[in-house]
Amino acid sequence: MGSTGQAVVRVLVVFGLAALAACGGGTSSPTAPTVFPTAIGLDFSMIPAVNGGSVVEFRWTGSNATSYVVEIGRTSGASDVATLESGGTATSLSWTGAPIGTFYARVRGRNGSTLGSPSSEVVVASLDPRRVMEALVFGAGPLAVAGNAAGPIEGDRMEGWQPGTTFEVVLGESLPAVYATAADTTVQQINAATRGLVRGVIRGRQPDPLPIARPREVTINYTTPAAVKDECSCSNCIGCASTTI
Repeated sequence: MGSTGQAVVRVLVVFGLAALAACGGGTSSPTAPTVFPTAIGLDFSMIPAVNGGSVVEFRWTGSNATSYVVEIGRTSGASDVATLESGGTATSLSWTGAPIGTFYARVRGRNGSTLGSPSSEVVVASLDPRRVMEALVFGAGPLAVAGNAAGPIEGDRMEGWQPGTTFEVVLGESLPAVYATAADTTVQQINAATRGLVRGVIRGRQPDPLPIARPREVTINYTTPAAVKDECSCSNCIGCASTTI
C-alpha cells in the first residue's frame, strides 16, 4: 500500500509541473482554436409571379456566423445567377425577381474573412403562373401532362396568387377524363411548387353549364369550338377561362 501511494504522488507532481511549464512565462502563448461558421438544412418556399417576378424565400439553420451567403447558379455548385448575403445573423432571406428556370442554391456561413462550407443544395424551379393555367385549363404547354392536347394561348394575363390563397377547381360533367386528370395533376404541381403557400383543390364535377367562377374559383367547361369562339370573342381560340383572384 505504501509504495503504491508514493507512485500516485509522483505522477500528480509530474503532471502539475508540466502544467506549470506550459502556462509559465514562455516566449509564446497557445493559439485559440479556429471556430468555423456553419449553415445546414437549407429549405425554401416560392411565390410564382409573371414576367420573372417570382419570390423565393430561403431559410436554414446556422451557428458561429456573423452573416450568411446564399449562392444560386444554373448548374450544381455554380453561383452565376445570384449571390445574396443576409443582414447580420438572420437565418432567412428573400430572392426577389427570380427568373423562369431551374436553379441550384446552397448557403454558407461567414465569420469575418472565414467562409464556411456550403450546405446541401436545393433545386429551385421558378415558373410562370400563366403556364400553370395553360396546363390546368387546356392541358397544353410545357407543364401539361404528356399526351394531352396542345395549342397556343394568345393574349393571356395572370397576375398570380398571394401567399395563403386556396382556390377551388370545378369541373363540368362533360369534361373528358383526360382533361380532368390533367387538372388534378397540375393542381398538385401548384401545391408542391409553392410549398403549400398557394393551394389548389379539385372540388369535383358539377352539372353543365357551369356558372361564372366565383372569387378564388376556376371553372373548366367542355363545349363545342363554335361556343368557345363565341364566348371568348375570338376566331382562333382553343379555349378560354375566367377566374376572380
